[in-house]
Amino acid sequence: MYARSITKDDLSRLGDLIYAPCILQQRLDKESELRVTIVGERVFAAELDTRGIPNCRDDLHRCTLSEIPKKPVKLDNAIRDACLKMMKVFGLSYGGFDLILGENNQAYFLEVNPAGDWFWIEHDTKMHITDAMVDLIESHHLLAMNK
Repeated sequence: MYARSITKDDLSRLGDLIYAPCILQQRLDKESELRVTIVGERVFAAELDTRGIPNCRDDLHRCTLSEIPKKPVKLDNAIRDACLKMMKVFGLSYGGFDLILGENNQAYFLEVNPAGDWFWIEHDTKMHITDAMVDLIESHHLLAMNK
């Protein structure tokens, strides 16, 4: 189920949520979104400009991903370090981080997907994520062969 805004009508039914897992969060007015893809120690960051696409206001998955303007960006060191630290804590070799950039470029973490798709980002930004994934798999294979 995609993210959506809660209406006044929904508020009267919040008691029903006792029977289903869900995540509720404060609405964030976003300037843009970030997709940070980490493969091993290699970090690829793309900014997604969803502001001009009405269907993407609450969740970018409500529109066609190819219509979202994307561009590679240099990630703030604090965000980069936090993402890399989370990778280590969770024992991940790959992760697709979703963040929202709000006012004053304040970043808000949404999720890390340990099996998220990267091709839709790579296709439009020309970042070499697949090459990094191949290198990672080959390095794991070589480590296993040498044991």
